[in-house]
Amino acid sequence: MRKSSTSWLSWRNLERWQLIPLLLAALAGLATGHWQTALVAGWQVAIWPLLGALLFTVFLNLDLRGWQRALVDRRFLSAVALMNFGILPLLTGLTLFWLPADPVIQFAVILVLLAPCTDWFLSFNLLGRGNPERATAAIPLLLAGQVLTIPFWITLFLGPGTLEAFGLERFLAVFVGLFLVPLSLALAAQRLNRRIKALDPLIHGLRHAPLFLLMAVIFLVTAVELSDLLHSELGQLQPLISIFLGWTLVALLIALGIGHVFQLAVPARRTLCFNAGSRNSFVVLPFALALPVKSDLATAVILLQAMLELGLLILLTHWIPRLIR
Repeated sequence: MRKSSTSWLSWRNLERWQLIPLLLAALAGLATGHWQTALVAGWQVAIWPLLGALLFTVFLNLDLRGWQRALVDRRFLSAVALMNFGILPLLTGLTLFWLPADPVIQFAVILVLLAPCTDWFLSFNLLGRGNPERATAAIPLLLAGQVLTIPFWITLFLGPGTLEAFGLERFLAVFVGLFLVPLSLALAAQRLNRRIKALDPLIHGLRHAPLFLLMAVIFLVTAVELSDLLHSELGQLQPLISIFLGWTLVALLIALGIGHVFQLAVPARRTLCFNAGSRNSFVVLPFALALPVKSDLATAVILLQAMLELGLLILLTHWIPRLIR
């Protein structure tokens, strides 16, 4: 497995230019969504399978033994838990002082910022030279933690009536569909590859696929969701731009501080930063759609956060390896 990791890094020896294809994918998606709104209307169904395929190829790049070792790295997992379920929720609660008075906007903002990402965080972490084994080991903790803690924080910040929008079964469905299934398929492919050496070229090729699949996801997300943002009440969304950007900047500083306090290795510190800078936008989106009133506004808020986060993560894949050496 060490050989495959080295192969991936050697294939990425032009990593300094990886920002360009990701930005081109985003720009192409924006242009397509703007000029071909009717064409992209039916493409939304492809986002989830692509995310699953993306995670499958990311998991293929993992050393299972390394992942098992990462599970016992209590220092890293403690840093992840403290940041995501202690400090960042408090930072999220502070945003209420600057949010518009509309309870739907407040719910959407609080919901998306409370949920740490469990999908493309892995891909951006891989591209940004973080620690993929520890990132993967943190996913069960991140999923379980947000399922257990988000209702508490929502009740504390917005009142008990807001919990009517919650449904635990949706989180469980995402956990199975976007984590357990791709992980199980990847592990099965690794075992099969050890028995049937003729599969080496196929597995080797699939290990090179994350960047291309991430480009496809970025293209689809920007193309499909652009029209929703353009047709929403932009006046209400505009103040949220500075809030989301400011929150992410502070979250990254918090991640840097926690990584220093816990004395994490350089790749683990990078992983902590990517974790802090990415939220579960597409996982919490169904909750916004389920709201009995102003669901379009709540959806637009979450999509705005996703678009801003996407741009920031693309930049972070370029900056984080240079910032944390």
